[in-house]
Amino acid sequence: MNKVVTVRINKEIQKGITELSEVANVPVSKVIRTILNDYIVLYQNNKKNENKAG
Repeated sequence: MNKVVTVRINKEIQKGITELSEVANVPVSKVIRTILNDYIVLYQNNKKNENKAG
């Protein structure tokens, strides 16, 4: 299930992602994918914890 997503980001974040890409020697798309995957995992864990608490 591949989707194309367009996201607007500010220049500071864009610069940071570009720098990470250069330092890690990976494409920008991989940096963004990793950030999004980590965010999804954190979001899902947060939801699970909320459900346990409530």
